Amino acid sequence: MHCAFIDEEQSAKYPHDAQLNVCAFGDKFIYNSRSASRKIIEYLKAQGREGIECRQGYTKCSVCTVDNNSLITSDSGIAEICRKAGLEVLEISPGHIELGGFDYGFIGGASINLDDRMIAFTGALSSHPQREEIELFISSRGIDIFYLTDMPAFDIGSGIVIKT
Repeated sequence: MHCAFIDEEQSAKYPHDAQLNVCAFGDKFIYNSRSASRKIIEYLKAQGREGIECRQGYTKCSVCTVDNNSLITSDSGIAEICRKAGLEVLEISPGHIELGGFDYGFIGGASINLDDRMIAFTGALSSHPQREEIELFISSRGIDIFYLTDMPAFDIGSGIVIKT
């Protein structure tokens, strides 16, 4: 595990609020070079990971990684570029995930990869019209789903699992 400080300007305004918003999984990472921290991009490339550049600055928020080769997103640009990179993509309709102060949140911000075999959602996907399709896409890859609450899924930005 690697931990480092980035030395780029931080603020609450885009793109300076999206510098850590890089979606890394398996041997790949999805990012926007105009918003992502150069230090993070350099680190991931030095590890030999393949970078998939997209126009979306909030890449991690927009993507639920399922396994090393598949993901779920409501962002059509990310879906298209990831399919071209050989990834399996379930593209879902936007919305149906809550985010206080905004019209809706995103599936990446409402999901947490607990380990290689389990994805947790902040709440139930019952209000999403593609709930069954999402659950089937995940379970068909041998991944279990855990719902942290009975509330409708809500966007927390992202979650990090810390193991001791």
